[in-house]
Amino acid sequence: MVHGCAFHPAEARARRLCQRLASDHGGARERAGTVLWRNAMAIDEAQIQALRGSLEADDYHLELDVNDDAAVATITAGPDACADCLVPKDLMKRMLAPMIGVEPERIEMNYPVDVHAG
Repeated sequence: MVHGCAFHPAEARARRLCQRLASDHGGARERAGTVLWRNAMAIDEAQIQALRGSLEADDYHLELDVNDDAAVATITAGPDACADCLVPKDLMKRMLAPMIGVEPERIEMNYPVDVHAG
């Protein structure tokens, strides 16, 4: 486990992403313009952009709709999307939760296809 992120052993990509996002140790929260506040919950734009960049490298695109204590996250695939590059939905929810200030179980996760952890 890396700073609250747990992942399947085969998910080396998720491990690297999670480590990169955690390596800031909260420093992004102190830089101007990286955190938006919504109903006293922090939205860390810098980490969201890092996640988007990682997804876009595999031709995936993330859209977020955060409302109060719930969110809808939709990942769409481009024509060159890597079919094996998405982590399971439950892991993606756990990665997104601290970035958007919403509990993982309150995030509706939409994928272009289902990804299973097994």
